[in-house]
Amino acid sequence: MKWVNWLPRRLQHYIIRNSLRIVRFEGYELEIKLASNQQELESAYKLLHDAYVQLGIMDPHPSGLRCNIFSALPHTATIIASIQGRVVGTVSLIKDSEIGFPSDKDYADLNHQYRISGFQMAE
Repeated sequence: MKWVNWLPRRLQHYIIRNSLRIVRFEGYELEIKLASNQQELESAYKLLHDAYVQLGIMDPHPSGLRCNIFSALPHTATIIASIQGRVVGTVSLIKDSEIGFPSDKDYADLNHQYRISGFQMAE
């Protein structure tokens, strides 16, 4: 989509975000998009919570949701996959910021090296 390069950055993002659509998946339309409202975010965080609990990565939380401080940052994009309006997959993309990344807990030195080398990172 090289033709979008002459458009303002915000409009470029809008066009690209709204063009992600896979036509068919097991007889249903699978839509991949940015979560754009509270219901979609809650569905994504509930799906994540349930998967983490099922895998034994975390104990059940009373809220039934799995989110953290990074989920609330303006640098974070929560992407959902849905079939007929039901969220069936999710991934979050976190742009580097003053707060850093969740992985800084385990990879602070490595991440710091990338940062000082000028890399623009996302996790």
